[in-house]
Amino acid sequence: MKRNTLKLFALILCVVIVSSLFSACKLTDPSEENLADKLFGLKIVMSSKNVDITMYDFLQSFNNNDYYQYYMYGLISQDDYLNMIVNDMSTFMYLVNAAYDEGFELTAEENEEINKSVSDQFERLLARYETQVTDTSADKRAEALKLFEADIASYGVDYNSAVELTVKSMCMYKIAEKYYNSITESIEVCDEEVEQYYKDRFTDEKKNTVSDFSELLRAYYSGNSPYPVHVPEDCFSVNHLYLELENEAEDEQNPVYNKDSRKDVEEQIEAKLPETDGFDGFMELVAEFGEDPGMTYDGYRENGYVIHPSMDDYYFPGFVYAAMNLHDGEWTPAEDADYEIPELNYFELKDGTKVVKVYTKSGVHYIILNKEYTKGKVEYEKGDEKWLSWKNAAISSVSEKRFEELFDSWKEKYEINTDLDAIKAIIFKDDGGEPAVG
Repeated sequence: MKRNTLKLFALILCVVIVSSLFSACKLTDPSEENLADKLFGLKIVMSSKNVDITMYDFLQSFNNNDYYQYYMYGLISQDDYLNMIVNDMSTFMYLVNAAYDEGFELTAEENEEINKSVSDQFERLLARYETQVTDTSADKRAEALKLFEADIASYGVDYNSAVELTVKSMCMYKIAEKYYNSITESIEVCDEEVEQYYKDRFTDEKKNTVSDFSELLRAYYSGNSPYPVHVPEDCFSVNHLYLELENEAEDEQNPVYNKDSRKDVEEQIEAKLPETDGFDGFMELVAEFGEDPGMTYDGYRENGYVIHPSMDDYYFPGFVYAAMNLHDGEWTPAEDADYEIPELNYFELKDGTKVVKVYTKSGVHYIILNKEYTKGKVEYEKGDEKWLSWKNAAISSVSEKRFEELFDSWKEKYEINTDLDAIKAIIFKDDGGEPAVG
């Protein structure tokens, strides 16, 4: 059972309402003889006991899979990529089939919410098409609808059928989600299983570098991974107030940043620093002036950016140099460091905390120390956020095994009939299998 199946199909459903999708990839011209029916998107190409997949559904997955670019560049063969999409759709169909057989259905409120959501999104999409209508005397909504339908014609649907199919697909997704949650919510793990998960992971993470540790923290902040269990070397973290310098070059590919372009804001910040009360006060300045999106996330605000000499080329050139000098008092980069040593300016906050200012290529940074990380096992208390992240990961591990068992039974129970000939006739030209997209 693929653990990302629901996320995959959720993406498929959401992409349908993005206007750029319909103009990004054109399929075989629906006016050709082998596609006499212009609403070929309504054709059922995968069928099973409770669930059918239309050509339109299939095309959404085909054109929006993470590996689509690999396929377009010839790194994945036509047949292999097609089989990948069939497998993805089949996995979802098994889950939905089981959900229906287990009696899961939507409430009237849920159906109403889905219908309203789809209607609102398509209305917003049509409003964007209205901006493309240049004829001032025209009925803008009618002309926008024509433009929209001209784009989605390459997907074998018109406006009404696109709305209908999107509602149907979202309903299937919601039912599958309810069934999925009912299974995972019933799974529990004991404290000993969490401890074992911690120990197993510690063995693996002992091989990690500091940048690996940093990436694991990044994944934890975004909710995609549990908290790391091992710190590979003594390192620390910093927070910063970042201002982006203005680019004066006409060619965006070769920027020329004006070091003096933010002087007015720098002066405001530096006037406030002496009266700023410690780390918390500094973070208030970050909220007021800072332009780094990372500092708006709770994870980064609380834990900062990991710093270690081995990461000297991991951030903006000069950033680690400034942080290391703030932390150690004096630090010299390796002889092969590929950047000019920047000038550092120091400021002292009201409580004596130091802040260092450094210019990098594209911005100015005011950096403050955050956390110290001691090499070895990550300390925790049972029930804290770190522990709970490991508990959730242990539950996911058990869930995955449970779904693998269920998936095997679903494959035996639900037969899926796939019309590959119809799929290939629509997606590929009849000239040696050359892709008809792009």
